Amino acid sequence: MNIRFKKITAFLAADILMIVGAMILAFLLRFDGLIPQEYQPYVIYYILISIGLTIPLLFWKKLYSFTWLFVSLNEIVELFKVMVVSGVLFYAVYYLFQRSSLFLGFPRSIIILHFALAFLLLGGLRCAKRIYLLLFGQVGQ
Repeated sequence: MNIRFKKITAFLAADILMIVGAMILAFLLRFDGLIPQEYQPYVIYYILISIGLTIPLLFWKKLYSFTWLFVSLNEIVELFKVMVVSGVLFYAVYYLFQRSSLFLGFPRSIIILHFALAFLLLGGLRCAKRIYLLLFGQVGQ
């Protein structure tokens, strides 16, 4: 297994964890720290929808194909675009299935919270190595 594949796999796994964390955190923020009983069985489906929409867009925009040490504003802007498109697509799924039991009573504010948090978490992950090395490493010297 080559090193590039390992890096992409590691960052893909980290992105998935960030998306999961963003959805759970969105619910916790929206409902003051406790996910209501009526949403608990469906949170996993919301997470899977979000992953299914976001990860392919990240690949499409080549956000796994750059050197993470040299992450720039261009990658952050592309990430923002991905998150906007992903949020709009999630809203479209919600709109199409709002009468189904999956989205019955679903608070739309979760969509905004989730994708804002996911942008911050995914962007933070992409900048983390550069920030760490600038603070503690030999980059730029």
